[in-house]
Amino acid sequence: MKKIILFACILFHFTVSAQTVMTCEEKVNKLLIEKIKPYASNDLIPYYSEQAGKWGFFHRKTKKIVTKPIFNEAYFFRPTLSFSYSFEQAGGDGCNGEVLGSQEHYTIKEIASSEYRIVEAMGSTDSKVSYKNFVKSDISGFEIDMLGNLASFNPRFYDEINDRPNILHTFNIKNEYYAITTYKENDTTYYAVINQKGIALPNFEKLQHYPILKQSYSNEKDAWFWIETGKDEYIFRSLLHGTRLKETFTDSPNWTNHAQNIGYAILTIGKQNGLMDLTTMEWKIKPSIKNDFSFLEYASLEPLHHKEHSYDASIPTEMIQENREKAYIYIQNSKNQYLDLDLKLYKPIH
Repeated sequence: MKKIILFACILFHFTVSAQTVMTCEEKVNKLLIEKIKPYASNDLIPYYSEQAGKWGFFHRKTKKIVTKPIFNEAYFFRPTLSFSYSFEQAGGDGCNGEVLGSQEHYTIKEIASSEYRIVEAMGSTDSKVSYKNFVKSDISGFEIDMLGNLASFNPRFYDEINDRPNILHTFNIKNEYYAITTYKENDTTYYAVINQKGIALPNFEKLQHYPILKQSYSNEKDAWFWIETGKDEYIFRSLLHGTRLKETFTDSPNWTNHAQNIGYAILTIGKQNGLMDLTTMEWKIKPSIKNDFSFLEYASLEPLHHKEHSYDASIPTEMIQENREKAYIYIQNSKNQYLDLDLKLYKPIH
């Protein structure tokens, strides 16, 4: 009789457990949308729970905690909230999805279980183009077609063994094209930046590491490059005028992340962090050892302006300024807390 009662209790336990596991849509509605409905989506800031090892939302103005820790990462509404592998419950899978912002009434745009993730590996169906047909001996450098694509180049910029150009990237400054190229000398690979005549520009003739072109903006009359000069040493140098910023930076791996929307970048000099305005190449927040800066984030009620193919084109400075005015911009520190650009710290009230 005792065995029968014990079996019945176990069966009841598993039956109740199975019934309480919610679907992803139910979890998103109950644990997120019902909690955040009274608030504007750009007023929600992530907070991290050490105990849960997850993130939730608190209110920017009241500092009140709005949701329990439900996310595996820190997310902002921009204005859509995209999340993955979140809302896990005991006995259930996590969820991937998108939720529209408060102006769209926090509508669920997409939701799915994160138990399975199907990835299709698609090979290119394009037929291989031989770059040998691009080689022209009667030009000294390279040519660009009407669409801005590489059209032809001198034989010295052709890798015959691998059938590919040694011209890695072309870009435009003041209606003139330039290119980043690579070459070998004594079995050592070098990089150079050349004009259309194939002539390397001063300070860019023999670089040991690939130079990273900074996003260009409409107010600029030159191109800036992030150049590695030694072990964990980097500089910014302009191409046409050869201007160099006085600072020598250490590795700042995320500095390009927001170049095309808000135009700021966290840069590091030794143990000092600062915030650079990439549109002016001047400090928005001067470097200091007191600045505990890890990542740059933002929240917005509406989408920020975006220009197609912006890496290869100049972005209007006015567009960047409008984006800054439309967004709350934050700096995440090493304690998983957020500061605004006035270095005001936002912390939830527990």
